[in-house]
Amino acid sequence: MSFAGVLLAGGRSKRMKQDKAFLPWQGRPLWIHQAALLESAGPDEVCICGRREQTFEGLEPEWRFLSDPVVDDFSPMEAIAQAMSEYQKHLLVLAVDLPQMKLEILQALVSHLQKTGKGAAYRIDEGWEPLCAVYPWEMKELMEDFVAGSNLRLQTLLQEAARLGCMDALPLPEDWRPLFLNTNTPEEWKQMQPPKPS
Repeated sequence: MSFAGVLLAGGRSKRMKQDKAFLPWQGRPLWIHQAALLESAGPDEVCICGRREQTFEGLEPEWRFLSDPVVDDFSPMEAIAQAMSEYQKHLLVLAVDLPQMKLEILQALVSHLQKTGKGAAYRIDEGWEPLCAVYPWEMKELMEDFVAGSNLRLQTLLQEAARLGCMDALPLPEDWRPLFLNTNTPEEWKQMQPPKPS
């Protein structure tokens, strides 16, 4: 089933005090690591969603940059809606600040799409994990309605999509939960780094 991979890399990183997308991870900028991970999940193409002033040097030929509009607080939902309008297909979405994400998690989401034709996101008691999920094409109009009404909360969007039958909640295995930890501060980023050999 045809889908595009979308990397959300346009956040302002205000608490990190530097652009998270360009932090070094396993010998290369984090955004390149995450884009390559998305590509490994088998999309037709990979889209890097970011701010116009960001410079994504090292784009692979099959990777494309999609610029967010020039606004102060462009939300993840708006970026996803824009990518869906651009690509006209299902989207496998990943946030750049989930550095511990694994390919098997992305593959499980894609497998669910291929088997059921539905989108999917993992869910725990506290809510959905919306920044590593498959957003099906059938959600396009729903997302556009949410954006037009300035209702930009992804939790609410996914709950409504599930009610309408186009998004499934997948249980998140306990051993996968740490892989969904995002990094918002220098302290959190430091904790993500593997210890240096003594």
